[in-house]
Amino acid sequence: MPDDYSNSVFDSFSFPGALYANSYNSGNIEYSGDRDLFRIFLNAGQTYNFDLTAWDSYDGTLDDPYLRLLSGSGFELAWDDDSGVGLESFIVYTPSASGYYYLEASDSSLTYTGTYTISSMADDYRDSIFNPYEALGTVNVGGSSTGWMENGGDVDVFAVYLEAGKNYTASVRGWDSSGGTLYDPYMRILDGAGNQLLWDDDSGFGLDAQVTATAPATGIYYVEVSSFDLEDWGTYSVSVVNNPGDIFRVSGLKSKMQINDFDPSLDQIFLEDAKFEGLGAGSLDGTPLTNPKSFVANTSGLATNKKAAQIIYETDTGKLWYDSDGKKGDADAMHFATITNKAALSISDFELF
Repeated sequence: MPDDYSNSVFDSFSFPGALYANSYNSGNIEYSGDRDLFRIFLNAGQTYNFDLTAWDSYDGTLDDPYLRLLSGSGFELAWDDDSGVGLESFIVYTPSASGYYYLEASDSSLTYTGTYTISSMADDYRDSIFNPYEALGTVNVGGSSTGWMENGGDVDVFAVYLEAGKNYTASVRGWDSSGGTLYDPYMRILDGAGNQLLWDDDSGFGLDAQVTATAPATGIYYVEVSSFDLEDWGTYSVSVVNNPGDIFRVSGLKSKMQINDFDPSLDQIFLEDAKFEGLGAGSLDGTPLTNPKSFVANTSGLATNKKAAQIIYETDTGKLWYDSDGKKGDADAMHFATITNKAALSISDFELF
């Protein structure tokens, strides 16, 4: 049986397979001791992910693939046996020089035969604002961008232009909100010099990351995306929105948050649906309360709805209460926040998240 690809950089009887960034090829280990070589051009400073998949990923019949990365002269630069799915091989590599390299596929014991698939994937976005070799992601205020954590430990950086004094919410959505396949997104907000300003893990929907803050100065900021444990990979979406007013997030019934200078024409109070569950289900960007019986304003601080949960605004003190059973006149409501300026509130000032 003729060999499909050359088995050495110095093999003059057959030719290496061709592979490019963001592409794949397939091959066959035809006999014991067979090796297949693939030639690929790599750019200095660009991070690449190389996969050799077969039986475990239904990409071939080879049981235990083995992968090596070689220099243009055949010197071994990296190798892997079982870092991929099951017994499959996976290498992450960032070359220091541009040029042609080789990937070598074989059976781990040089004994068995079978088919396989070999692939190369270039990192979509740079992992540091100081890396000039990879693309810098961008996200516009009011818009969103998508990305991919190609491997555990990957980091993607997006630039965004913010204006001083304006309030913004940055979100990274993954599996829980159907924003992608990344299980547990993690986010950092950096200033123009790369200094960390904020970070978040799970303040969005489920395990999604979300932060809300006011920009201290006008200029370029950076949203840095990764997975929480730096081991997961998958797709995600990142967005930044300008909040016309302030968003006050209440995550606990016993927080007794002090809400200062509340402006009903601009500001919103977000209530976590897991704690205020009697009011309904929320969403990533907030779900407005629509049942008029869910809110009442009076001076007694007591519920008036007999059949459902209710928010009570005690107008003379500014206190906000939550009554989970809605029993009329029941005094077991929880005091969760105070509007210090005693602004006139309505049901439209509340949303669930």
